[in-house]
Amino acid sequence: MTDAVYRLDDVHVEDAARILTRAFFDYPMWTWILPDEAHRRRALPAVLRASVRWGLLMGESFGYGDPLSAVAIWAPPGQADRDLDLGADGEDPALAGPDGTMTGWNGVVTALGEEPMSRFETFVAAQRPFRDALIPEGGWYLPWLGVDPAVQRTGAGSALLRHMFERLDPEGRAIYLETEKEANVPYYLGHGFRLVHEGTLPEDGPPFWCLLRTPPGARS
Repeated sequence: MTDAVYRLDDVHVEDAARILTRAFFDYPMWTWILPDEAHRRRALPAVLRASVRWGLLMGESFGYGDPLSAVAIWAPPGQADRDLDLGADGEDPALAGPDGTMTGWNGVVTALGEEPMSRFETFVAAQRPFRDALIPEGGWYLPWLGVDPAVQRTGAGSALLRHMFERLDPEGRAIYLETEKEANVPYYLGHGFRLVHEGTLPEDGPPFWCLLRTPPGARS
């Protein structure tokens, strides 16, 4: 199944954003940030399109299937905090340009609006310290893994995970992620992750779970 995994490039941006939008449309974090469904339908594609472009700049974005049905965006060691901080200072100029035009994040603040933008920044600020504390030296971060709902539970997400396991396990690299959906926790546990933290986002936000996978045989 990993034969169907391939590196994404610019021609995949729109399709990848559509996949992620369908995968995350009813996700607890996004229903909290964008509780109005009509607003979410308008704004979430802009957020995820920019996320895909960010992933392409990182150089570690992969898709599964033809047509594309699943997407994984990875942050290499030391890059986990370059995670689209949309505060007054804008993006990391070295990564995406000072005005956000390389990824489209310059339009995301407008698409979200003031209150959802504030909740998004709350989410980022709440989870960042755990990444700082829990990702071991040389560890990778998985900010996005999304599968089109039409093909969920068919192995597409597992194929994307195994593709990176095969690459990182021989190097002894750990992988860290967060999820705001409890049903995802046993899925990741079944792929060798272990639960390292449970928390709740401020301002009546949803709970979240932090998971870490170390290669088989490596020290935790």
